Amino acid sequence: MGYGLTGYLLPWDNRALLGARVVATSIAAKAPIGRALTWHGLLGGQGSIGVVTFARFYAIHVLLLPPLTTLLIAIQCFTSYGGMGVAPEAGDTAPTKKFYPETGV
Repeated sequence: MGYGLTGYLLPWDNRALLGARVVATSIAAKAPIGRALTWHGLLGGQGSIGVVTFARFYAIHVLLLPPLTTLLIAIQCFTSYGGMGVAPEAGDTAPTKKFYPETGV
């Protein structure tokens, strides 16, 4: 959702501007902490969408979300036991092998 919200504004056309205005400022203002975010200029500068908002969304989209996504994928890979999506057998509590890295060929 973060990639979608921040990436929608990047084309910087009328559709993106309207979408960012409706989603980022209007809908976010309905959340308990959203009103503070919109009026303190973090999402939109004092209720408006401009170059500063574009720069902030671009920075979040390019600088913050990719490392966060990489970290979450790494945590998922190193904490999954017995493979991804494989249900353990009844009575089998020990993992048979690690998902990543698999030693041996």
